[in-house]
Amino acid sequence: SERNLMQMVLQFEYLVFGVSQLFLYCWHSNDVYYISQDLLRGPYESAWWARNILRKDLALLMVQFRTDIVFSAGPFAKLSVPTFISILKGAYSYYTLLNQ
Repeated sequence: SERNLMQMVLQFEYLVFGVSQLFLYCWHSNDVYYISQDLLRGPYESAWWARNILRKDLALLMVQFRTDIVFSAGPFAKLSVPTFISILKGAYSYYTLLNQ
């Protein structure tokens, strides 16, 4: 009985650490994605039109900033908070299916 309780505690601890590790990857990837979208606003909000020297460089910079930076889990999915939620929903669905 005590050994069974200890195994359950260890399994729960393993589950919590695995989920929190996945959450950290998804959370920070989500932050990087939104920050990369905000990068495009910087050159537009500066007075780039007033300086002849910077116009060409800023045009190139704005083209490079147009692409979003997204981390992915291989070819499977982009890491983000909605992806994390869908992974948890899928895992819970499989768990309830196997428990029946």
